[in-house]
Formats: sequence, C-alpha cells, structure tokens
Amino acid sequence: MVYNGGNSNNRFMEYFIKLGAIDEEHSIPLDEVKFRRVILFRRMVARGIFVKCKNNRIYIDLKALDSYGRNSFKTKERLFLVIAILLIIILLTIICGRSW
Repeated sequence: MVYNGGNSNNRFMEYFIKLGAIDEEHSIPLDEVKFRRVILFRRMVARGIFVKCKNNRIYIDLKALDSYGRNSFKTKERLFLVIAILLIIILLTIICGRSW
C-alpha cells in the first residue's frame, strides 16, 4: 500500500482496518506500508491515530481515529458558522449603508 495523502486518507485508514491492524497484537511491519508524505504520517502518529510498536510495527488506534474525526467535524462546523456570521454582517452593512 502506497499512501499519497489527500483524498486517500480514508482508503489508507480502511486498509489498516481491513488487515486487522487495530491493536498491538495485530500490528503490521512498517516496511509493508510506504509513505510518500512522511510529514503527514508523523502528524498522524503525533495525534495518536497510528501507533508505533516495538519491532518497527504499526497499527491504527480506532478510538483516536474516532476522536479525531469528531474534532475535525467540530472545527469545520465552527468555521462554517464564523463565515456565515461574517456574511450576515457584510450584508447588513451593505443594506444599512444604502438606507442612510
């Protein structure tokens, strides 16, 4: 499996789940997974989504993945809310500016 980043995030994570690499006992050798974007891999390890084990093995932590997914959704939701409020303020400024 070669990880290219971007839109293949879900497929990459599903690959680990499909192999059953969801705990230390079922971890897979890191050599079997080729990462083209090492920075993204390091971020996922730092967030605890991928866990490195002894003997150079790795697995996906489903609890961390679930938590990351929820936090990511909340961030997008907040961003949408901020943009919506800014658009309303701009519209009100335009409408009020014309009526004065």
